[in-house]
Amino acid sequence: MRANEVVAVLAILFEVYPRRVGSGDRDKTIAVWSMALAEADAKQILNAAVAWVRANKPHPPSPGELMAFAEVDDESSASEAWGHVLRQIHAVGADGEPDLSERESRAVRACGGGWSIMCRNLQTSQLPALRARFIEAYNTIGERMDRQEMIADADALLALARPLAQQYALDYEKGGKSGR
Repeated sequence: MRANEVVAVLAILFEVYPRRVGSGDRDKTIAVWSMALAEADAKQILNAAVAWVRANKPHPPSPGELMAFAEVDDESSASEAWGHVLRQIHAVGADGEPDLSERESRAVRACGGGWSIMCRNLQTSQLPALRARFIEAYNTIGERMDRQEMIADADALLALARPLAQQYALDYEKGGKSGR
């Protein structure tokens, strides 16, 4: 996001949560939020800020909360993924090659084996239990993949934060600011 887009988000939040957004230092608040939202889609974040305010939340969001609130998941929901797996079972059978996302494939393996084992052992009476296991695995795998992605992005975030941290340290040393 560009700085002017971040300012627009902060303006929305400040009008609803006065004196609770940022540290009081406008430039630093804009710099921190710009760093945190650098890769975010401006339209989604602006829409999320409006939705957050409309949701009557008692506190303003952090940049991470706002990103999570704005997240439009490219992956289908767990129930939609289960429906896709069932369609693939009917389309290609146990001996075929299913067209599954990595997350769907990992969830299938987590349910007790590979594709062919799942297809061959699937019985109508087992369908509800298998569906529940698949959905739990799908969601757990998604959370794990998200954490791995965040860890991989940590180096890039640290590189963005270093200049801000250095500036803060210089300001603190020169002006005797409280460090807050």
